[in-house]
Order: sequence, then structure tokens, then C-alpha cells
Amino acid sequence: MDIQKISDDFKEIKKKWGKEGKDFNFFQFIEDKFWKITETKHSRILAFFLDPNEIHGQGGEFLKLFLRRLGFDVSNFNAEKWEIYVEKDNIDILLQSDTISIVIENKSNGAANQEHQLYRYWVNGIYHFHHEDIEKAENKNLSRIVYLPDGWSCCRKPIGQTQERPDCLLADEYPERLNEDIITTWTYVKDIKEWLEECAAPMDDNNIIKHFISNYITYWSKIRSKDKKYMDILEKHLTSKEEWSNINEISEQVENLKKQWIEDFEKKIKVHNDNYFWGARYGKQTPYDFRWGIQGSGWNDMCFLYYPYVNGLSIWGQNFSVVKNKYKAEFEGIFKGEFQWIDDDADYAMRLRGESFELRDDENGLVWEFHNNTKLVERIIEVIEKYTYNRKVFDLFKKVNEDIRNH
Repeated sequence: MDIQKISDDFKEIKKKWGKEGKDFNFFQFIEDKFWKITETKHSRILAFFLDPNEIHGQGGEFLKLFLRRLGFDVSNFNAEKWEIYVEKDNIDILLQSDTISIVIENKSNGAANQEHQLYRYWVNGIYHFHHEDIEKAENKNLSRIVYLPDGWSCCRKPIGQTQERPDCLLADEYPERLNEDIITTWTYVKDIKEWLEECAAPMDDNNIIKHFISNYITYWSKIRSKDKKYMDILEKHLTSKEEWSNINEISEQVENLKKQWIEDFEKKIKVHNDNYFWGARYGKQTPYDFRWGIQGSGWNDMCFLYYPYVNGLSIWGQNFSVVKNKYKAEFEGIFKGEFQWIDDDADYAMRLRGESFELRDDENGLVWEFHNNTKLVERIIEVIEKYTYNRKVFDLFKKVNEDIRNH
């Protein structure tokens, strides 16, 4: 087995594949020329279609069709009762009416399942929504988790501990495992495609949104086509059991190297300030999320947050939006010049000025940046060390945390 030959063949497929197809595709153009369409971006695209208040001009029709395909009763559907959220409490997409809560876990880019991920999202997005009413939270007509992989990656269904209760939750208050009835697995290449085709069918052929939908469907079809070509080439090169074993061993070692690079990155940027701040990685798998909070605070309290997909290096706290207007002057007084205020109703307070290192790569690209981008590492260390040894920052974060809890 010639690894270099496999690599060359893959490069050739990628080169040719980019020139195939007679029609211009908006999404492929964006990905080729500007930035990777990450999981977060796909979430925002889906949320655009689902949100009755968006500018697609179709009101709640797309959402209604989506709900009907999931098996919900839409005979009394009222678009005004629905709210659509993206990246709320780390949930990719959250759909909520006055009585129904639907969590969409987007695995468009093949990200692995995080520890107890679906269970945590069920607690935050469904169980609390129903005011800890377990019967409603386990009723598929009122509560649903839509698990949404691409359709061909290794992460095709939610298996293992992602559905199991974390140790931090008490057994007498929370079920041991999620009720399978409320979990629906869809894929982009089949279910999202069929839903979008149904959405587009009644629209006029000159409608720009219809073309937008068609482009998105084609984008997924082309990705699947390229993936199939890759698999065909790989199969051609694997002509013996020994070669099969070798390629699996190489793959395993690459995964080990990725894990090592992530751990090395975490160690480099971790704060060693026992008096004021702690620093740690929030999840052990993608999406990568590094946080620095004051001693005695929890994961979701006010913290410095390095989340490559959203805002890069920023200052964030869950529910900070409810007290945000009170603290603008204090934050700008401390962080003026280095961070800029985010003037909206989100839970983000500020983001690093200039190069905030908001990276739009897939998982492999991010790992490469963590290990090889010296500027990224040095800048994060510089900023974090500067502010986590600052008593004023500690006092401000503490005051905000207490204010949010008492609000």
C-alpha cells in the first residue's frame, strides 16, 4: 500500500470534483472561496428556514411541514407561538412553542458524540422547559430530540453514554437514561433533503428562496458524491488484509495524535492562578470549548471563553443578557482597547479586538491550528494571563454572577 499514492489520488479527486457540475452552486462557491461551512453555519441555515419571522417570506409554512414530518399534530398550528434559537445553552437549534420543546443536535460535519451530550441538552432544553414535569419531558408529542448527522459519517446515531445521566445529576430527580421514544434520527442526505423539496414544491420557479433551497440540496448531493469517490479510490488501494490492518492502524494513530495535540494545546493555555481563576476544557470532544472562570464559579458562570466557531476569544456567561445593560461601562473600563463590547441581546459580553481567532475549519483543521498556529497560542496566553491575574476582573465577574443568580 502506497500512502503517497492514496494521498495523490485524493488530491486529484478533490481537484476534479471541484470542476464537475454544470450549474453554479452558492454554497460550494462560499466554501471554496471564503470559509468552511461549519456545523454552526449549517445550524443557522436550517434555523433560517424554520423561523417564521425570517425573510424567506413563507411565514411558518416551512416549520409546519417540518413538524408534520416529525409526527406532530399541526391541525391547530400557530406560527406566532414558536420561537427558534441557535446555540442557546450550547444546543445547536432549539424550537419552542408554549407547550412543545424540540432540541436539534446537528452533526452535519461528522462531529463525535460528547459525554452525556443529548442528556444534558434534554435537561436544559426540555426538562426545565416543562418545569421538571417528567411526564411531559418524556412525551414525544410535547418533547423531541432530533439527532441530525450528515448520513454517511461514522456518527450516524446517538449511541452509548451520550443518552445516559451524568454523575453530577441525582438519581432520584433524573431518569438514568433518555426515553428512546423522544429521539428521532434524521439525516441531511435523506430527511432534510425531502423536507426542503416539500418546502420548495409549491413555490414559483422564479422565487429566489426556491433557488436557495435547490442550491442547498445540491450542495449535500455533491458532498455525498465526492465522499463516494474517495471510498472507491481507497477500496481500490486496499487489496489485502495486511493493507486493511495497516490503514486502520494509521487511522488509529492519527486519532491518537489529534487527541495529544488537543491536550498539548489545553496545557499551554491553561491558567495556573489558584487564587483567582481556573481554566479547563468544557468538553473532551468537538465542538472545542475552553473556559476560564473565577474560583468557586461553575461552567456556565461569567468566564473567558475560547470557542473557535463563535466569536473566537470572548467574555461570556449564561443568562448574562438579563443584566447586560447594567455592566457595559464597567466592562469597557477594564477591557477597553483589547476587547470590544457586543451590543446585542446575546449572552456574550465582549470579544477580542483584531484577530479574535474565530476559526471556521472542521475538526481536523482546528486541531492543526491548535498545534501549528504559534500566534494563536501566544495571543491566548498573553490575554488570559493579563486579565486572570487582575483583581478587578475577578471582582467584576463575581458581582455579575451574583446578580444573575439573584435576578
